[in-house]
Amino acid sequence: MSFLKSRKPCLVYCFVWIISSGLHFGVSSSANCVDQPMCSYQASQGECQRHPEDMLKDCPKVCLNPCVCDVSAHTSDTACDCLLKARTGYCDLPQSHQDCPTTCATVLNSVSCGIPPPPGDPNAHLSLTSNSTKYLTIATEVCNDGYTSVTDRRRGMRMCMNDGTWSKDFFYGEPVQCKLVNCQAPPSMQNGIVSHNSTHEGSQAKYSCNTGFVGANGTSHSILTCMPDETWSGDKLDCQKLDCGSPPLPVGTNVTFTSTLYETVASYDCQKGYQYQRGDLTLTCGATGTWQGTLIVCDYIDCRQPPTVPNTDVNFSGTTYGNISTYTCLDGYTDPSSPTVVKCDEFGKWSGPSIACSRKDCGPPRHIDGTQVTYTSTLYESHASYTCDAGFERVDGDDVHACASDGQWLGKPLTCTAVVCGDAPIYPGARLWSPQGQALSKYNDKVYYTCIYPQPGQEMLQWTMECGAQKQWLGAQPQCVNQANVFSTTQPFTSDQTSFDSNAWFLGAGILAVVVSFISLFVVLGVTVFGKSKLVCRKGLKNPRQMKIKPIDGGSLNA
Repeated sequence: MSFLKSRKPCLVYCFVWIISSGLHFGVSSSANCVDQPMCSYQASQGECQRHPEDMLKDCPKVCLNPCVCDVSAHTSDTACDCLLKARTGYCDLPQSHQDCPTTCATVLNSVSCGIPPPPGDPNAHLSLTSNSTKYLTIATEVCNDGYTSVTDRRRGMRMCMNDGTWSKDFFYGEPVQCKLVNCQAPPSMQNGIVSHNSTHEGSQAKYSCNTGFVGANGTSHSILTCMPDETWSGDKLDCQKLDCGSPPLPVGTNVTFTSTLYETVASYDCQKGYQYQRGDLTLTCGATGTWQGTLIVCDYIDCRQPPTVPNTDVNFSGTTYGNISTYTCLDGYTDPSSPTVVKCDEFGKWSGPSIACSRKDCGPPRHIDGTQVTYTSTLYESHASYTCDAGFERVDGDDVHACASDGQWLGKPLTCTAVVCGDAPIYPGARLWSPQGQALSKYNDKVYYTCIYPQPGQEMLQWTMECGAQKQWLGAQPQCVNQANVFSTTQPFTSDQTSFDSNAWFLGAGILAVVVSFISLFVVLGVTVFGKSKLVCRKGLKNPRQMKIKPIDGGSLNA
């Protein structure tokens, strides 16, 4: 209403059109402008904008030039808005007599129009613009709560005129017709439920999100109210699935999921190197916006202590997944694959090539001349015992050799030499000789004896003696007689010892036979016989010396 201001040109303009215009409410044209008081009211209510065609036709001045014209012969107020003020009860205020004295005096002093007739529709009632029924008061038929007018024009509008009558507005004067307010069914929604008991004014439609869904502002409920203009008023609920956010990821786990919204399932498994202990393999995004289920627990795979392998040494820094253990054969043991590496795998097992360490083999113990060796094994830690052969005696070295960790026999070689029997014994009446042509004294060496004075049948006899293992000459002693026994002499026969080479034995034997023949002859002829002689084979002499015979006194043949 404040847009209506006092303008003198308007007054002049209104007088120009007084005669040419009719009246809305039957007021004399000589007392009013073309645009009547009802026009000013309608304009103040925005009717110029809502119904421009009708308002320009019926109230051109008010709509084209917002001036309230109600200048009659009895009012002289210059402000065009005094009439509007008077109609709204302004004249009841003391200030009004200063601003609009003539208009307000007319209003206050006018005759009351009395109570206007009631609406014809039982669902409507009257609404007055002031607490009185005096001049300029407008009575409008208004539908009761819960009802609305069938058409916007049907308002049953009347104005109290200065003649004390209620004049019906030609545009809004038709009696109101009310109908029950019906907002129709409330708007539908997705992912939720709409519930309502009525679609009439004041009714409420309750919106609720389905389980697992929530509105944009975090709420799951809203209410729409049916308004008098038959529309639902309120914030419509837009329900979307709850978002649980990314699922938790415990240590040592993998998780796969396609979404983080309600009812999405997240699947878990243990990472390589971890093994399942407890918890659920799946979590579900629940209606509370959190992941539902017992969180999985995966622990490090532990292969524990590496297994013990005989004859090996194992070295490792850890027993969990990915750690390695190295097996090495102990000293004295071997395996082609040593060192062998095994690894703790994803199944909690030590995996890798196997190792089987066996004792090293030193091979047969070495052969040492003059010895005998006995052993039961050639493997590591076994022993070989050496002994001198029969007829040999220990000089140096170790009797026992051991198979060492490096696969070699450990020990100083045993040294054995043949035993020495010394010079061969000398027997009376026997001569000594050797086929080797040297004075023999070692084990197994042989010497031979023949009689110097063979008895009948002994000419070809020969005795053998051998150097034994106990440093003794073994064998049958020669059974020879000496010369004294042969000739029954009292003075023994002696001669120088004769040495000869074994290669001249046969020659010596022939010579001896000749000598024996001569001696026998001399005995027969009474010649003095020779005493006994001793022949010794000297070592290193290759040619025998000639036998030197020294005559001795054989005594009397009669003796």
